[in-house]
Amino acid sequence: MGAILKTENINSGYGKLQILFDVSVEFDKEGITAIVGPNGSGKSTLLKTIMGYPHL
Repeated sequence: MGAILKTENINSGYGKLQILFDVSVEFDKEGITAIVGPNGSGKSTLLKTIMGYPHL
């Protein structure tokens, strides 16, 4: 399958607080992807970073 979106080594956070450390993900064209984890694990930060929201 081909990837519709692929990111490698994402580092992101808010101000001096780093939330994501070298996160790599790949989303396939023909599939469903779920991002799960406990509160504060970086799910929203990952999506905001991929979408380009200026939060750094």
